Amino acid sequence: AILPAIVAGTITAITRYEADLSETRAKLRALSVLAVNRHLQTFAETNRLLQTIAQLPQIVSLDPERCSPVLAKVYADLADWQTNLVAVAPDKTIRCSALPMPPGRLYSNPVELQDVLAKRRFIVSGISVGGFSGERLISAAAPILGPNGTPIAAIVTGIRASYLNSQFNAYQLPEGSQLALVDRRGNAVLGAGSEQWRLPAPETIVRSLATGQMEFQHEAGEQPYLVVLHEIGDYGMFVLAALPTGATIEPITTRLLTDIGEIFAFTLLAGMGVLIGAQFLVLAPIGRFRRAVRGYRENGSTFAFDETGAPPEIAELAAEFKTRAQDVEHRQENMKGLLRQRD
Repeated sequence: AILPAIVAGTITAITRYEADLSETRAKLRALSVLAVNRHLQTFAETNRLLQTIAQLPQIVSLDPERCSPVLAKVYADLADWQTNLVAVAPDKTIRCSALPMPPGRLYSNPVELQDVLAKRRFIVSGISVGGFSGERLISAAAPILGPNGTPIAAIVTGIRASYLNSQFNAYQLPEGSQLALVDRRGNAVLGAGSEQWRLPAPETIVRSLATGQMEFQHEAGEQPYLVVLHEIGDYGMFVLAALPTGATIEPITTRLLTDIGEIFAFTLLAGMGVLIGAQFLVLAPIGRFRRAVRGYRENGSTFAFDETGAPPEIAELAAEFKTRAQDVEHRQENMKGLLRQRD
């Protein structure tokens, strides 16, 4: 009976451990979803802004004298979260700029320019360092369409990494955990509570995205992390949420081991209690009964059994034996009487 009790208790403890672990992972996923929704809002606002600017006649003209003042006026209200607003021609020449810029300057990300002109829609091109501002940023662009609907240029801006980090700061993160924004190349904009050495290497992120493994274990020094990647819409950007397993899984594991230890201890104590109880409640009375029978057989004396504390079954057995013994003694006395009469 002891072994089944240990097995049943251990299974119960392991089931609770798995439930606690699932809850921890669910909380991490929920946290990343909240961050995703916040960044989706930022990208949607940027999309609306660029699409609106791209339709202004001054911008469509690509005349620096007409479009640059308009961009400067719009940018005045965006400087805290965007690095600049520029209109870039297909030949990579920056035709208009919200900030003063030398004439004929070329745009530093031709791949992004080709992409937005080819797709004819708003795009987010990933994390980079601004060629003009020198800041880490996420570049976003929308096409500027001519009268016949053909892309004639692109309106481009850069979302400051510092602004994105301020969005991460809105969350109360568990100690040692982090949120970061990463692109398909594994580049990262560090979020709240983050440190560079804790992040997975870019090649690790790229490999996980390529294989569709959006949750994995990551070792940073001696600290293990549980990492979850969550895509932000279809922009090719992801929220990375990392939780140190030492702060969450270790207590769950410790509780599991404690539960199993308590189960073993309780079961062993219960088993000892059963054995001790059997000794006092069953084995001891049986021993007294055997000694009483042996004394009766060897000495021929009257059968005497102390029923104190004996189970009812043993007491009934002793009473029945006593009755039989008394019958035998009575017959022996009768025979002795008959023999005396003959003499």
